[in-house]
Amino acid sequence: MSQTNYFFNEDRYRKCVAVEWTYGSPLTLPSSPPDSPPGSVQLANLTGAGTVDLIQLGLGPFDNPGPGIAGAMVMLDSLLRIHIDGALSLETDLGTFFVAHCETDVWACDRLGVTGFNHQLWNGCSYFRRVMIPYNTGCVIEVVNKSPVTSSAVFSQVYYYEGQTPEVLTGSRRRRFGWCWTPFTPVPPLQPKVLLDIPAGRGVVDSIQLLTAGPYGDGQPRWLEGNPSFMIDNGLGDWHSGGTEDFFGTQGYGFGLHQTTDSWGMPTLKRIGGNQLCVTMYRFFDRDPVIFNQSCKFTFTNGQQGQGPERPPPPPPQINVAALVTYYLDH
Repeated sequence: MSQTNYFFNEDRYRKCVAVEWTYGSPLTLPSSPPDSPPGSVQLANLTGAGTVDLIQLGLGPFDNPGPGIAGAMVMLDSLLRIHIDGALSLETDLGTFFVAHCETDVWACDRLGVTGFNHQLWNGCSYFRRVMIPYNTGCVIEVVNKSPVTSSAVFSQVYYYEGQTPEVLTGSRRRRFGWCWTPFTPVPPLQPKVLLDIPAGRGVVDSIQLLTAGPYGDGQPRWLEGNPSFMIDNGLGDWHSGGTEDFFGTQGYGFGLHQTTDSWGMPTLKRIGGNQLCVTMYRFFDRDPVIFNQSCKFTFTNGQQGQGPERPPPPPPQINVAALVTYYLDH
């Protein structure tokens, strides 16, 4: 269930702003050729105080869908930008925000899902994500096309409540929404990668989405043996998980499974592009909040010495990692 639906009642109308493309409509997501302004479509421009509750997005049909990178750049690599109260925009790629990289299959949990995805022809996709975004003066949400050659039809619905977000919902920590985005970046064997670093502040971590891809090899994603860890308030709230697969709730590599509970999951574990193995993961902290009063850092490590299904286990390979960590601050 959406965070907001727990607390809003019949005295507050739930509203929706929709984008619906029709043939010949200007609501097409244009391509972004080099040395030209990026092609974008605004999904919502909300004024005054309110709370965004749910974002649904459909892309396609595409003009020049591929197959290949042209369609993939629109479906996965295009940017989602959210401007809250006139501040600098939050930015991430669509694939990480919706956990839809790596030629994903259709899947869903309560707060997140891929409801349609054609990765054979790269010609259409649809996603949803429930997320509480409080704002005081306004909120603008837009999609920016990263493909230099492909344009797309856009369909979207952004649901929201007008008026100040109730204190029973924000508490003392969830007053300002933010995130830390890590675009795909290489991580060497047994090395750490910091995915969230809040050096000063008081708040709560909301969710972590992690996407990894490495050489297929013998089909064992040994990088999942890393030790995800939180360093909180100078050691007062630190915790370690032992293994990445354990942190995201599978207690194993999840082969043949679509592990998608409302709290955590591993929706994709598959061979892609010939010799790559892709693993995607998410965790929501609704039921086990991660609070911090001074600082918070979250680190992923590519594997762990001596850990793996074999005895002795070989080291993990170098992999590519993308992540989105969402959080709230108290101001």
